[in-house]
Amino acid sequence: IVPTITNTSTKGFDPEAVSKLISKNSDSEIEKLIGNKNAKYYSGFDLDLEEVLEEDKQKYVDFVQKFATKLRENKKTLSVTIHAQEGENDWVGAKGHDMEGLGKYADSIRIMAYDFHNGDSESGPITPILNLQNTLNFSKTKVAKDKLTICLPTYGYDWVESVGTPYQYEDMVKLVAKEKVTVTRDEESGELTGTYTKDNTKHTVWYQDFESI
Repeated sequence: IVPTITNTSTKGFDPEAVSKLISKNSDSEIEKLIGNKNAKYYSGFDLDLEEVLEEDKQKYVDFVQKFATKLRENKKTLSVTIHAQEGENDWVGAKGHDMEGLGKYADSIRIMAYDFHNGDSESGPITPILNLQNTLNFSKTKVAKDKLTICLPTYGYDWVESVGTPYQYEDMVKLVAKEKVTVTRDEESGELTGTYTKDNTKHTVWYQDFESI
């Protein structure tokens, strides 16, 4: 059992919560986590702290170093989940993740290789092959390969213009059947895509399935 610690909120991911966690009181926060009454059942922890502020970049590495050291003393492991990075023109939310620094201390680095098109963007493949290749190539220069885990999506989006609603695979299959969407497989990404009209509004869907993954 490896629980994930995240900074999600009702408004999305909260970088201020991360700033508080990795502040000068971080030692006591780490002790609280390791001292949790259920922690004895855990094999370790996963940190999924997203959209970390760029100015907190080094503080986050320092926190991970402290946390990983404490966990190893207790014979437990630490994984860190981070945004995909290609080395140039990376999303601003990824700038608080020092991949190389985090990779020095974490036992594994989990790369979120998805949402290159997402609910706040125009429609398109969730994980374009070129972006995935760039992410893999860049990640291997920063983190030892035996520490890398590549995370792929099992979902898709239903877009109206540049607003996408997420659907897990099974729910997307139901939507496509209900709306009688004719889907085709995108040759480049391998993902499924199609359009339909509802209430005079055009919808565009993209989603992953067994073959695309």
